[in-house]
Amino acid sequence: MQRYFLRKASARRPAAHRLAIYVLGATSCGLLAPASAQEKTPRLEDLVRSEVVVVAGPAVFAGVVTAPGKVATLCHRLAGAASYEVQAIDGPRYPARLVASDQDRDVCILQADNLPARAADIANAQSSDQTRVARVLINKDGHYRFGDLQVAYQGRVVDGIYLELKPPILSSESFVVRDGAGVYDWQGRLVGMASVDTSGPSSLTMALPVEWIAHVDARMPPPELPLTATAWMNQARALEARGNRDGLLRNNLRWTEDRPQSAWAWNNLGNAYMFSREADKLPRGMAAYQRAVELDPRLAAAWSNLGNAYVETRDVPRAIDAYRNATRIDPAYSLAWKNLANLYIKTDQRSEAISTLKLAASAGKGQSRAQALNDLALMQTDPREAAETLRQAVAETPGDPLLWNSLGATWQKAGDLDKAIRAYEVAVQAGPRFLAPWVNLGNAYAHARQPAPALQAFRMATAIDPKYGLAWKWQGVLLAGHERDYKRAIAAFIEASKNGENGADLWSELGASYQQDGQLDKAQEAYGKAIEREPKAALHRARLSWLYLAQRRLADASQAAEEAVRLGPLEAIPWDTLGSVRTHQGQWPQAVAAHRRATELDPRMTSAWINLGTALNEAGQFAEAKEASTQALRLEPGNRAAQTTLGVSYIRSKEFAPAVDLFEKLNRENPNDALVLANLTSVYRRTGKTEEALNAHARLQKLDVGLAQRVYDLELKALP
Repeated sequence: MQRYFLRKASARRPAAHRLAIYVLGATSCGLLAPASAQEKTPRLEDLVRSEVVVVAGPAVFAGVVTAPGKVATLCHRLAGAASYEVQAIDGPRYPARLVASDQDRDVCILQADNLPARAADIANAQSSDQTRVARVLINKDGHYRFGDLQVAYQGRVVDGIYLELKPPILSSESFVVRDGAGVYDWQGRLVGMASVDTSGPSSLTMALPVEWIAHVDARMPPPELPLTATAWMNQARALEARGNRDGLLRNNLRWTEDRPQSAWAWNNLGNAYMFSREADKLPRGMAAYQRAVELDPRLAAAWSNLGNAYVETRDVPRAIDAYRNATRIDPAYSLAWKNLANLYIKTDQRSEAISTLKLAASAGKGQSRAQALNDLALMQTDPREAAETLRQAVAETPGDPLLWNSLGATWQKAGDLDKAIRAYEVAVQAGPRFLAPWVNLGNAYAHARQPAPALQAFRMATAIDPKYGLAWKWQGVLLAGHERDYKRAIAAFIEASKNGENGADLWSELGASYQQDGQLDKAQEAYGKAIEREPKAALHRARLSWLYLAQRRLADASQAAEEAVRLGPLEAIPWDTLGSVRTHQGQWPQAVAAHRRATELDPRMTSAWINLGTALNEAGQFAEAKEASTQALRLEPGNRAAQTTLGVSYIRSKEFAPAVDLFEKLNRENPNDALVLANLTSVYRRTGKTEEALNAHARLQKLDVGLAQRVYDLELKALP
């Protein structure tokens, strides 16, 4: 006769699927990077002294001092004027003369002898590819300060990044940005020069890259006269920022008409054709690029673009030659190296692609170097080598959330969850509105057995994208498995099914939650859908078997469990389920054999060891039962079901002292555990502690009347 009470094994099973890691290439605009500790942040008063007023006829605008007496400003604003003057802050005007011009870059240099102004520190300027918040100097009532602007557009151009700047959305302050004014990053480092476009329905504040100022200042090309009054490049970038393809093409056609010997104009015309909706855009774009390299065979950007056009026509040899021309002209032209590497990848030339990406990384800086390193990491088969490559990438752009996300995914692939989690955490801090890092962070936490932060991460994912079904599904898994909140889990699974998740695993998990919530008919319906979608999967049959056990349909449970074992003979869950069915049927040797097979297939499956201990107890093999329970506790120290099974082994083998100690400890930890009170009543009665047994039984009656009656009939009824 049974005189001890067992904790039934849970019908819940771990999910038999894994969440895919989302790896996104870092192709978006980089976020603002923190400055090096060694860099000296310019003072506001120094920046004020490095900007001047430029007077060209009736026009008054701004300029930036590049060296004693030298001022960089916009060429198109100087056009048509017979003379020029410059004026330092609160100082007199000084006559100036044009000493250098580059009309393609729209940067001119004026010389104003004896100008008492401080030169801007162009050598320590910051490339605009990492800028998301820009600043300009504002003079209000004679006091200078910074006015903040948001970077709304970044356009890659030769040697740099062109910007569109807008006031912050919530800003209540308005101010005018002067043509030729310096544009700075958040630390006051020069990133460009402002150029306001008024050619469209509304004006746009653009900024040409600081690299262009540095280029003209260093090379001092002789003035090319006459100066054109149209800012062709600035208009092109403004039209691109507006997404006006037709307007961009018209602008660049007029550009080539106005400056037919400008290779830059033809290169930009080629870009406009490739961006257009014209039916013959490819041959026209290619012709424009060819004209550009004829006019200037050393224009690396045009060669790279011509290579892209050849790729479109599937002319691989000519594309490779064009890219190589670009890299021979400018070995530091990272984009051309990267385009060549992409071509090698498309043509399955793996070794050439890897070596070329390394050249792209060594040639580039900032975002371009980071992108090349990211692509290189995707090519590397050793995840730890790829992680080191990505570590170098995030060092280049430490504020880029997608690079940190890629680094986290690579560490996760390498099996280092701690480093993966740290990388994902940086990613979500840098870009809290990016979906992929939150999804991957939740995945990593889940695999690290940290369900609470995993659930929070998936909740953030659905807050960003409420229609992202996968995140809803994993919320359901965690709500059911960790919080045992089956109603909310059901709601999450249903939300997932409304948003694209309709696989067998979803319906199987939903069925398990319905079962735990007592909605057995709906559970059976959900399991049926899982089996319909995945008829050869053992897990869904095993869960259906547990449902039949809950409904006391032993024959159906046995059939479903046997089918699960047939479908998954090398899976632990079907064997463990079959063992539980045999336990309910009182077939102890068969139960022991099935549970033992489960532990052989998955030695880390705690529930299988507990169930094996239960079956061994019933079979009278108490020593082996204790070893099975002990193994479960090695896997999960403190597991109450394992401790209860071990305590039952002590009672059955008449080792009452350790049984008393164990059940008293469990009772102290949770005084409302009915099974513990049942077994404590039994062991007290067997050790002659009648009063303690009666007290334990009285408490049990308040928790579970049915169990209390069984204990009374078996243990206390015969007492005098």
